[in-house]
Amino acid sequence: MSATSRGRTRQREWKRGTPVPALRPLAPFVGRWKVTLRWGQETYKLARGPREFETSAKFHWISGGQFLLGSLRIGFPTRWIFAGNDATHEFTVVASDSRGVARVYAMSLKSRRWKMSGAAAAFQQRAEGQFNGSKKMVVRFDRSMDDGRTWIRDADAVFTRVA
Repeated sequence: MSATSRGRTRQREWKRGTPVPALRPLAPFVGRWKVTLRWGQETYKLARGPREFETSAKFHWISGGQFLLGSLRIGFPTRWIFAGNDATHEFTVVASDSRGVARVYAMSLKSRRWKMSGAAAAFQQRAEGQFNGSKKMVVRFDRSMDDGRTWIRDADAVFTRVA
């Protein structure tokens, strides 16, 4: 394939929203999901709402497949932007919500199992998820206030694909 043909192919992919090669492993996220979320004991005290509830999430390609955008409402709108590194096959996730909280996470994905972690001064968060077939994703969210010596369960979530 000539350089000109490769360039035209990339332009068509950009317009269609086909993911760039570095993001193709994230394709299982794409779609609309029903989410059942159950707060951990400590977080439930802070959340001041139901212990378990249903909500929805959506993941789709943006900027012609250069990024993956995820959105979830857990009492407040939350958004994630996923970017990939084609040299390391790792990902970076930038998250923000309507409360003004903004975080950056490192992410890896191997054999349909993904891990995400991020740290701020004296506060760490992590999430681990597993795709179970094409219709379910099970996720656990944790946090630590002592540099990772002790982890507290924030929430468990089951994502069920609806489209």
